[in-house]
Amino acid sequence: MKAKTRVKSKFTTNRKSISYKVVQEKVLNWTSKGR
Repeated sequence: MKAKTRVKSKFTTNRKSISYKVVQEKVLNWTSKGR
């Protein structure tokens, strides 16, 4: 049971980092377009 929850938390953090990367890329593209 403990291992299962650990994997779940790992997955959620991974998803968060992925979404963060996507947002960062969007911001970079937006700033480069603004220049």
